[in-house]
Amino acid sequence: MCKSVRYCVSHCLYAVMTRLEEANREVSMHSSVRYLGYLARMNLLVAICMGLYVRWENNADALILVIFILALFVLGIASILYYYFSMETASLSLSNLWFGFLLGLLCFLDNDAFKKDVKEEATQYLLLSSIIIRILHALVQRICGCIHHRPTLLTMVEFLELVGFAIASTTMLVQKSMSIILLVVALAMLIIDLRMKSNGIFMSVFLIVLPLESMAHGLFHELGNCLGGTCVGYAVVIPTNFCSPDGQPTLLPPEHVQELNLRSTGMLNDIQRFFAYHMIETYGCDYSTSGLSFDTLHSKLKSFLEVRTPDGPRHDTYVLYYSGHTHGTGEWALAGGDALRLDTLLEWWREKNGSFCSRLIIVLDCENSQPWVKEVRKVNDQYIAIQGAELAKVVDIDEADPPHLGDFTREWVEYNCNPDNDISWFEKGRTVKAMYGVSKRWSDYTLHLPTESDVAKHWMMYFPRITYPLIHLANWFCGLNLFWICKACFRCLKRLKMSWFLPTVLDTGQGFKLVRS
Repeated sequence: MCKSVRYCVSHCLYAVMTRLEEANREVSMHSSVRYLGYLARMNLLVAICMGLYVRWENNADALILVIFILALFVLGIASILYYYFSMETASLSLSNLWFGFLLGLLCFLDNDAFKKDVKEEATQYLLLSSIIIRILHALVQRICGCIHHRPTLLTMVEFLELVGFAIASTTMLVQKSMSIILLVVALAMLIIDLRMKSNGIFMSVFLIVLPLESMAHGLFHELGNCLGGTCVGYAVVIPTNFCSPDGQPTLLPPEHVQELNLRSTGMLNDIQRFFAYHMIETYGCDYSTSGLSFDTLHSKLKSFLEVRTPDGPRHDTYVLYYSGHTHGTGEWALAGGDALRLDTLLEWWREKNGSFCSRLIIVLDCENSQPWVKEVRKVNDQYIAIQGAELAKVVDIDEADPPHLGDFTREWVEYNCNPDNDISWFEKGRTVKAMYGVSKRWSDYTLHLPTESDVAKHWMMYFPRITYPLIHLANWFCGLNLFWICKACFRCLKRLKMSWFLPTVLDTGQGFKLVRS
């Protein structure tokens, strides 16, 4: 009997001690895993603080300092709510939302200027180590069985961090911000889909195809932004004429002919380099030492203005370059006492362009381009731009050489063909200044898009007949102009901007820029 009692008591004591030992081991293990999560959080906090400090140190932006101080204040409030008021849910929600916002802010602030800074590199390593520790924490939780699964689509931590990250994207431009927000939503839906335990093969194929589709779309989008449409160019250089006081073209003295011919040859080389660099189809470069008659120039320009692409449609952009002597009103001085006025040139353009939305860019390297630059701003029915030059009339020979025709062409081509150029059009004392003007509708210009017949023809060539009804559905949907009021207002604002605040540098979308001093 005593042996039985002793056996029962010892067995019970052994069971209690074993259970107590297991409980202590479990608590110790849970604590260790929890501390690993705390370490990841502290690492992330130090990385964010250091990253914000580096950006404030290099940018001297007071807003970053305000956000940094506010971040410490918010984290202090979260700590008070957690430890003094036992409001664990509110504290963690506030800290997770703020962590997501700060991490997004850290990502979206530009760091190109201090990418090689030691503190910035330390920030990157801290962020990377935080990710590694967090992954290790998740793995240890699952291995040790310390995680409690609950039926949820998206945890509160994930939701709040994603929301904070999306809020931080509003510091960028609207288009980029919307892209980031949509990507955040897509990530949230992907997490939810993975938790729904959908078909593994389907998800694997989907996750492989989706990045490929995204890369293809990004590639075509970037190509669409880089390529400005088809373009053709024509150059006219008349070197040996100058206008006498009565306005008649006159031959230069023989001793100046050779020097001017060398300068004119340099202009032709520059403009051909310009055409080749920007992939502009060269219609021709006419060089005439005796001048061009009105009829000859008329024939050449009309032939140039009606040039089309090999596929049939007109080019999107026509570039006309002229260097020679002009009258005081900007008219081109031609042989036989004739002259070419801007109105005449625009009349030829309207005749050839018709209803097609091509644009004409005229580049003038002459002494009197200012009248044409001013006059083109009154044109209301076409897309016309004129890039002109102004040569200084009085120059101190001791400080600088007097300007000549061709100096503007050389600098303008270098500016548009050499990304590493050091040309500044705004410096004081320039002997050659730039100016440009655009028509009233210039900002409305868009590249030619396929018409309904073009889409239908393409569809019938490459898709089966059973899908033809989709053509009408696509054309009908594309024809809906639901935001026409917004587009009209935006178009008016762009016109007002071009009229009142003409940019000093105007990107034509063709790879080269128009400039003014």
